[in-house]
Amino acid sequence: MDKEVLIFYASWEPAGVQMVDMINEVEKSGRFVKIKKWTKIDAENCESSLLEKYKVSAVPTLVFLFGKDSIWRTLEGADSALAFQTISEFDQAEAAVPEDEEKYDTLETKLQQLIRIAPVMVFMKGSPSEPRCKFSRALMEILQGIEFASFDILRDDEVRQGLKVYWPTYPQIYIQGKLLGGLDNIKELVSSASSSETKEKIKSLKDIILELRLKNLIQKAPVMLFMKGEPTAPRCGFSRTICEILS
Repeated sequence: MDKEVLIFYASWEPAGVQMVDMINEVEKSGRFVKIKKWTKIDAENCESSLLEKYKVSAVPTLVFLFGKDSIWRTLEGADSALAFQTISEFDQAEAAVPEDEEKYDTLETKLQQLIRIAPVMVFMKGSPSEPRCKFSRALMEILQGIEFASFDILRDDEVRQGLKVYWPTYPQIYIQGKLLGGLDNIKELVSSASSSETKEKIKSLKDIILELRLKNLIQKAPVMLFMKGEPTAPRCGFSRTICEILS
C-alpha cells in the first residue's frame, strides 16, 4: 500500500514555511524510498472538508497515510527534529490499523470499515513481523512479496468474535472487502503449482489479487481513463491529447 505524507501549512506562518522547506529537502534527498508522495497543502486556500477529513486544527500539521484514508499518525507543531524522526519511523512502518481507531455506531459498521481498510486485509493473531500462532505464521510465509494491511485480533475481542460470523477461524483474508477465506483457502488457491514451485505459488496469488483490483478500478466509473499524470497535469503527449478530446 502506498505511503503518503500530507503537509498542512499557512504561507503567512513562518514555522509552517520552514517545515515545508525541510520536507522539500527530505523529499529531494531520496532517503525515504517507501514514501511515494509528499503533498503540501496551504490550509488557508484548501477546502474546509479536507481539513475536517484529516482533523487539522493547527498549522503546521503532518498527516501520515497508508493509501488515501488510513491515517497512521498525525503530528502537529514545528518541531523539525520530531518531524524527521516520525518520517523515519513511517518509512519503515508496516500497514496496520491505527491503535486509536474511531468509535463506530455498531459492531457491523466497525467490521465493514476494518475489512475495507486496504485492498488486501488480513485478520490474524499477532503482527506480520511477530505472528502469534502457527497458522498466522504460515500465512505470512505465503504472502511474502504481497502488500497487505493487518489487524491483530488479540487486541480486540469484539472484533475477534464478530468476524467469526463470516469465517469461524483465524487468520482470515479479505480482498476488496470480500472474504477470500482462511489459510486452507489460500493454500488451495496456490495448490496448482507443485510444492517445489514456491515463487509460482506466490505469483498465482498475486495474479488473483491484481485481477480483482483491476476489475474494481475499471468499474469505478462509467468512463475510466488510465493515463500518465492527472487530467489537469498530463505527463505525456498521448495523455494530453486524450484529455483534450474528453474535455
